[in-house]
Amino acid sequence: MAKISCSNYGYREWRLPKVIPSMARIGYKGIEIVTEGVAGRNHLNPDSDQSYIDEVNGLLESHGMRVACVSPGNDFYKPRRGTIEEEIKHVTSNVDLAVKVGAPVIRVQAAGLRGKQKPYRLPEGVSRSKFIETIAGPLSKCVDYGRSRGVKLAIETHANLWAAVPENMRDLLDAVRSDYLGICLHTLLEYAVETVSTLGDKILHLHLSDTSRAAQRAGLITRLRSRGLGDSDIMKELRLTREEFEKALTWQHREIHLGEGEVDFKTIFQGLRDAGYPGWWNYEGHSTDNPEEYARRAYIYINKLLREK
Repeated sequence: MAKISCSNYGYREWRLPKVIPSMARIGYKGIEIVTEGVAGRNHLNPDSDQSYIDEVNGLLESHGMRVACVSPGNDFYKPRRGTIEEEIKHVTSNVDLAVKVGAPVIRVQAAGLRGKQKPYRLPEGVSRSKFIETIAGPLSKCVDYGRSRGVKLAIETHANLWAAVPENMRDLLDAVRSDYLGICLHTLLEYAVETVSTLGDKILHLHLSDTSRAAQRAGLITRLRSRGLGDSDIMKELRLTREEFEKALTWQHREIHLGEGEVDFKTIFQGLRDAGYPGWWNYEGHSTDNPEEYARRAYIYINKLLREK
């Protein structure tokens, strides 16, 4: 039977003792535990009391579920916690949490590249080799720690981030070179199929989510406007026609259910099967409006794709 899991991110306004039974009712056998941006005590993080960790583990066992992945937030280029040392400490503390809940992998980010950074680009004035060297150093330390604890690390190919580009991810993996480091595939329109076809054997975890070009462009336009770019510069940067730009501006934000958008899931799933993907087929929900219903629809769609050969 395929291992199908669901992230707690869409459930972030619920407490885990309510989330776990909800996912189990739907049929999920695994849960991804995002440890940041999920209303603190409602979920788990490295500072959680052991009594609460024990409670969650007990609920998982009673519902026949396992933890597929633990997902912290980090940035090895612009540390969120002030220093690289604190960033390493944060990631390794999440490795320890993964051990406590039985998760085989943690999802990490190479570099958030927030601020004025353009989508998928290096910081201005920074060479490619220097950027990779800067990230690979602390990442290697975290991977070595994960190996010592039996937990693998998976770098997410998140939208807009430099590591989402397959060539960039390949070079970063080559710089660290460890069988305890791989990829968390975020299903993007731009690069997901290429990542599966070229780096499929490196994928350890999935963030299955759908989107459309209009939705993705709307988000990018909002982000670039917030950085002071005018509309003509944005169209040039994103290579959009006036018609495409105007269409993106009319997008009304909403959750796009798996299969409703433009992500080529059939090709992605077949490529993952061909590559011998060993992990969980993990749904990453976003909206908190009705997380149980969204998770139910995703579960049905994932099962449908897995039955298709």
